[in-house]
Amino acid sequence: MSPLPDQWTTEAVGDLFEIQLGKMLSKKAKKGTSPFPYLANRHVQWGQVDLSDLEWMDFTDAEREKFGLRPNDLLVCEGGEVGRTAIWRGELEDCYFQKAVHRLRPKDGRVLPEFMYRFMEQAARKGLFSRLTSQTSIAHLTKEKLALLEMPLPPLPEQRRIAAILDKANAIRRKRQETIRLTEEFLRSAFLDMFGDPVTNPKGWPVKKLAVAFSGKPHIGTIVPALEHGTHPIVKVGDLGTPYLPDISQRVDLNERDLKRFEVKKGDLLLARAIGSEHHLGKASVFQGAPADPVVFDSHVMRVSLNPQILSPFFLHQWLLTPGGRANFMRRAGRTAVQFNINATQLAQIDVALPPIGEQRCFVGVFEKSMRMEAAKQTARSGTEELFHSLVQKAFRGGL
Repeated sequence: MSPLPDQWTTEAVGDLFEIQLGKMLSKKAKKGTSPFPYLANRHVQWGQVDLSDLEWMDFTDAEREKFGLRPNDLLVCEGGEVGRTAIWRGELEDCYFQKAVHRLRPKDGRVLPEFMYRFMEQAARKGLFSRLTSQTSIAHLTKEKLALLEMPLPPLPEQRRIAAILDKANAIRRKRQETIRLTEEFLRSAFLDMFGDPVTNPKGWPVKKLAVAFSGKPHIGTIVPALEHGTHPIVKVGDLGTPYLPDISQRVDLNERDLKRFEVKKGDLLLARAIGSEHHLGKASVFQGAPADPVVFDSHVMRVSLNPQILSPFFLHQWLLTPGGRANFMRRAGRTAVQFNINATQLAQIDVALPPIGEQRCFVGVFEKSMRMEAAKQTARSGTEELFHSLVQKAFRGGL
């Protein structure tokens, strides 16, 4: 790694921020006499705080002082998608946070929240949090390990300049994403026109359990930290959501046995099966073929292989995006204090209105035509993503 520029230092996060883990949930606190809204893990999304569906619990005066939020605090997920970060902008006057979230509060003004946010984004992309967490069951980022994480720190004027450049690049990236959203809206409309709402089923398609379309049992991915220079691309929840699986940035090393066990095959549907946000549970993409290296998937992702004579993965992908399909999906999903989740048994019991495969293939034809029209935009978007992440890497090496 090239040396940092003059006047840059390398600092531990614990030297720059006061780190506070949120209040433990309890039945007693839920029934307290001084209730206030609090943020759970699912409310902390990359770059934003989702204030929908807030819950309330009791906070004493001492706890309000300890767990209160102030503008420019950083919120970091302790579990779920470990390391996911947002900046609190004072959206509510009195708001607090629970134990699945760390609050980072600058100690002495040497680091800008916007600069720190971009660092956390880059750290997640490089797999640093995977290496800091024990993943024998559910991954957790402890206060102690977060405090030891080292980051490059330029002077404040340089932090402002870097943050401004990355914000502009991110705005361009978001415009590209908007074109994808418009195409997806068209496909949702075409799907509903051809098949009707999945819940009311106005066209009277036969309703089956999703299990009848499985080609083998759905499979959960591997628990292994991402490596900066690993061999095999690994699909994480953040890679899912677009119809086709996009370029994958993180890599791992696996032995031959695990590689065979966790390899993704063409036509597999990859599904977000455990995530901190209800809105992201069930995000999916269809795998269209491997590059030179086999592609694998991590433990927050489920691989679903379908019988192509019964159910098209592109039909199921679009079904998950409709309000009715999502409602059926969420009725079977579960929820813990840290994350929303769905397992193979719950997935198998979802009711799906199944048109004949010929009807499904007609929709796939419309879908593929739309995707061909979108291909140039996707290429441009991939270039934008590549440029953005290249800029971020240069920024934290002092190369901007």
